[in-house]
Amino acid sequence: MSNSDKKSPVETAEIKQAALPSLVSDAAAGAPLLRRQYELIRDVKVRLFALLGEAEITVGKLFDMRAGEVLTLERPLNEPVEIQLDGKTVARGEIVVVGDSFGLRITETPER
Repeated sequence: MSNSDKKSPVETAEIKQAALPSLVSDAAAGAPLLRRQYELIRDVKVRLFALLGEAEITVGKLFDMRAGEVLTLERPLNEPVEIQLDGKTVARGEIVVVGDSFGLRITETPER
C-alpha cells in the first residue's frame, strides 16, 4: 500500500454530534452554592474598615493644615461606627480602648 492510499485518522473517524442532557442550574432550583459549608472558607483572610466619619474641605485648606490642628468629622459622637467589608456595612459598633489600641465593640449586625 502506498502512502497515498493510507487514510489519516481524521478522515476515517466517524463524527457524531454529542447528545448532552439539559442542565438545570442550582440557582434556578434555589439550592445555595456552598450549602453553608463555611469550613471551606473559614481561614480566608479579609480586611475590614471602620468608618469613623468624613469631612469636606478645600484642597487649599488641606495644604494649609499644620500638625496639631483638628479636623472635625461630620458624624455625631454617639452615632455607631460602621464596619465595612468590600464597601458593604457588615456591622456597627462603638469605639473602645483595648490596652494601647482602639477597638470596636459590635453593637449591631444588619438583618440578612
